[in-house]
Amino acid sequence: MASPSTGPGWYDDPNGSPGGPAERYWDGTNWTPRRRPKKPTQPARPQNVHQADAPPPQAHFVGAHSLPADWYDDPEGTDGERWWDGRTWTTHRRPRSQPPPLDPTPAPNPMFQPQPSPYPSTPQPPLGSGWYPDQAGPVGQQYWDGQRWIASSAQPVTPFPVQEKSSGVALILTILWPGGGHLYLGLTKKGMPHVVANAIGLALGLLTLFLLPITVLIWVVTLLMTVGSVSEDTYLVNDALRRGQRIVG
Repeated sequence: MASPSTGPGWYDDPNGSPGGPAERYWDGTNWTPRRRPKKPTQPARPQNVHQADAPPPQAHFVGAHSLPADWYDDPEGTDGERWWDGRTWTTHRRPRSQPPPLDPTPAPNPMFQPQPSPYPSTPQPPLGSGWYPDQAGPVGQQYWDGQRWIASSAQPVTPFPVQEKSSGVALILTILWPGGGHLYLGLTKKGMPHVVANAIGLALGLLTLFLLPITVLIWVVTLLMTVGSVSEDTYLVNDALRRGQRIVG
């Protein structure tokens, strides 16, 4: 597209033939979308005709009749647009319409077709932490820590055999020393207070036989507080071990 070397102004539309019916505004750097029919030209007056006898000059547009009826920049120089009915300018005017904003979204490339990802999304397992089948391949496993995948293995992982706790052993330890059964199950926070209480009671009984009833009383109270939950706690601990979860309590 040819660009004028002069300053801003109205010039022949570069999209048409030179001397064509329309003009386009050059802002000094780029062609703007503003267009208008060419301004009327005054025919030269013959030198041998007196001014009184000369007919009034008739304004005409060069090739204006080839322009379709539409809104164009007002040839009188206003900031608005004026309606051209295909032959003459009418009295209808309006503010200049703003060009639509450019769409920043690039047009899709017909030569590019997005390819599906070879790694399908891996759903989060509903269970606890542990090794699960790798969704991205036919073999292998991934480790789920309870919140996200943190490791993978090309070969199936064979977990160590789960060493489940015995409810019988936990019950015997609880009877001998209340709280000991819960320490055996790994429930340190739950069993340690009872173990400490019985240790203090035993120490008092060994100091003097007068305090021996206090030792027995502490043993009975802590036994009643712990023996009833041994079976249920053993089941919960073994279930957590089978799921690969960490024992907390």
